[in-house]
Amino acid sequence: MADRLRLELGDGAAVEWEVGELMRAADAADPQAPPAWELAGEPDWAEIGTLRLIVGAIGEQALAIAVSRPADSSDHGGDGVAVALIDAEGAEGADEALLSTEYDPDGALRRLGIELWLQSGAGMRVAADRAGDPATGVAGELHRAVTPLAIRMDGERGRGLHELIRLN
Repeated sequence: MADRLRLELGDGAAVEWEVGELMRAADAADPQAPPAWELAGEPDWAEIGTLRLIVGAIGEQALAIAVSRPADSSDHGGDGVAVALIDAEGAEGADEALLSTEYDPDGALRRLGIELWLQSGAGMRVAADRAGDPATGVAGELHRAVTPLAIRMDGERGRGLHELIRLN
């Protein structure tokens, strides 16, 4: 298995995690702390309005999702999505990923529904509920809103994070 997981954002930019850190990244809900991820290359923030990163640890598996939304988009139709499911045998990408997001009346993330069609042909569903209050912070030029998650996948429960990132 590779030491680093890289999810492409397009134009040479990507989000990277240390594979060994992904399980711990699901617990890192402090937006003031350095993020568990790194940007490789510089995303074109004039084109990417927001970046959503979702990580989860479920049993012996980890899930990483990067979603870039164009600056001029108000819905998910133009989103770029990259996914990896990691287990002891390595990382597997998804041919298709659908995310459904529910927000509370104050606009905070309440619930996520994720449908994945993995490259192996297997389909899976992941559900996540907010497991604590969202926190916001600034990392360099980036504004981060971090929400802890309680995740369910294949009958197992886990933990995770949802990060909404945008240029300040």
